[in-house]
Amino acid sequence: MVMESTGPYWVPVFNILEGEVKVVLANPVEVKNRKGHQTDATDAADAWWLAHLLRHRMIRPSFIPDKQTRDLRELTRRRKKLIRQVAQYGSVKLGNQRRRLPRRCAGNA
Repeated sequence: MVMESTGPYWVPVFNILEGEVKVVLANPVEVKNRKGHQTDATDAADAWWLAHLLRHRMIRPSFIPDKQTRDLRELTRRRKKLIRQVAQYGSVKLGNQRRRLPRRCAGNA
């Protein structure tokens, strides 16, 4: 089976099919640059074109790391996102606290 790697949309499909069928992940830029590709193609025409390229071994499969590596990458991305959110929350909270501090007047110093 062949599918284009357009954004993150291929990931859940790949995860379901992994181990059941051989999945070839095609680079969309490489597929569209092949001679014979129609630019105004429908989904059905794109599917036919991908199948044609796969049948004739004209698609170079994209690298997909093993499941363990993909899971580790996902955990790392999630951790980085959480750290960013905590830092952002802390800076917002600190900013709000600074705004609540009373300002000293020149005569009260």
